[in-house]
Amino acid sequence: MPDLQAGAARVGITPPVGVPLSGYFAAEGRTETAREIHDELYARALVLNDGRTSVAVVTLDLIALGDVELQIVREAVQRIAGIAPEHLIVACTHTHSGPIVEPFPPSDLIPGQADEDYYRLLPRLIASAVASAARRLRPARVGAGTGSCAININRREFLPDGTLRGLPFLGRNPAGPVDREVGVVRVDSRENGQPIAVLMSYACHPVVLGPNLEISADYVGYALSFVEQALGTGSVALFANGAQGDMNAIIHPGSHADAEQITAATRSTKLPLNPASAPEEQRKYIRFLEAEHERFSREQDRARAWDIEMRLAVANYRLYKREHMELPYLPAEITAFGLRGEGVNIGLVSEPAELFCEYGIKARKKSPFETTLVLGLANGFVGYVPTPNVYSEGGYECEATNVAPDAGEQLCQTMIKALRAAYEGTASSPERRKKNVTA
Repeated sequence: MPDLQAGAARVGITPPVGVPLSGYFAAEGRTETAREIHDELYARALVLNDGRTSVAVVTLDLIALGDVELQIVREAVQRIAGIAPEHLIVACTHTHSGPIVEPFPPSDLIPGQADEDYYRLLPRLIASAVASAARRLRPARVGAGTGSCAININRREFLPDGTLRGLPFLGRNPAGPVDREVGVVRVDSRENGQPIAVLMSYACHPVVLGPNLEISADYVGYALSFVEQALGTGSVALFANGAQGDMNAIIHPGSHADAEQITAATRSTKLPLNPASAPEEQRKYIRFLEAEHERFSREQDRARAWDIEMRLAVANYRLYKREHMELPYLPAEITAFGLRGEGVNIGLVSEPAELFCEYGIKARKKSPFETTLVLGLANGFVGYVPTPNVYSEGGYECEATNVAPDAGEQLCQTMIKALRAAYEGTASSPERRKKNVTA
C-alpha cells in the first residue's frame, strides 16, 4: 500500500472556431461549422504506479477516436510519457459539440472536413497530459464507491403506430431499461489528504445542447468543473461515459443555462458484422429510402419526408463505413485495470462502443471486483452495439449499427473475462497477448 503513487493533469484540447463539429448530420440542423467556443475541451489524465507497474486513464472531451487515431495517440503517449499501450485506457466523453477528429466522407452529410493542423497536434496534447500526470506522481491512497443520478432516460420511444421515434432527438421511454449508477474512484495524497483526482463513470449521451454550433463539453464539462471546484485547487476530475448506447439526457435539446498492487489485462474479440449492412443490401435500402423520400415529398408530407431524410443520412454513412472496412469483422479491444489492497477492490474496464446499458450493468454484476467502473468509447470505436431485440424493433441504433445481434453479448463476455484476468493478476504482456487474445 505505501508504494502506490498517483498523479493527475489536464491539458486543453479546444480546437479553433471554424472546425466542423461531430455528432449530428447536416440533415439534423447542423449545416455550419463551429462559430463560438462556449467552454474549453480537455484531455484529463490519471497515472497510477505501484513500484512495478504504471497505468494511465485518459478521458477526452471528444466524440470518439477511431483505430488509426488511437494508434497515433498510443505511440505519442509511449514516446513522451513512457506508458505502454497495454497499460493505457483512452476514453472519450462522447460530447456532440466537439470537433471531428477523423476524416469524413466528401459528401453533404457533414459540413466540412477534419482540421488537419488540429488533427496532427491533438496526439501530442493528449500525451502531454499523461506526461504531466506522470511527473506529478506522489504517495497516494485510493477509495471507490457508487451513487445514483437520474439525468438519463432510455431514448427508444415507441410511437402509437409501433415504430420508434427517429432523429434528430429520438425520444423518451420511461419504461425502458436504464442505468442510473454513478461509479466513483477517488485518489488522495497520502501526505496531506488532499484530493489528487476523481474518476467518474455514468451512462448518458452528452447531447443536452442538441445540434448547436458552439464548441462545448456539454453537461460533462459542467459536472467536472463543479467537482474540481469542490475538491480544491490542483485536483483533476475525469469522466468516462458508461454503456450509453440507449441512454439520453432527460433534457435534449437544451441550453447552456488504498492499493497494494495494480494489475492489467487486455483481451480482444472479433465482432461479427451485421448482414443487413452489407454494401449490396445497404444500397438496396438506400434506393428504397430515396423512393420513399420522393413519394412523401410529392405528397407534401413534410414530416415523413424529413424523417426519411434523416434515415438516408444514417444509411449513407453506414454504407461509407462498411465499404471502408478492411476485415470481415470488427476488432474490439478490452482493457481492464485492477486496484487491490487493504480496503480497496476496484476494477476499471474499457469498451470501444456505444454499448447498450444492459451490457454495462451485466459486466458490473459479473465483475469479481467490489466496485467496477465501465469506461465506454475507449481504446477504439466500433459504433452502436445494441441488444438483440433492437434488430427486430428497428429504430436509429438498429439502422446505424454495423455489428450482428450477438455482438453485444460477445463484447460483454470479453469485458467480464478481462476483469477476471485483471483480478487474478494475469499479465498483459505482449507475449501473453499473442497467445490469448481472442474470446
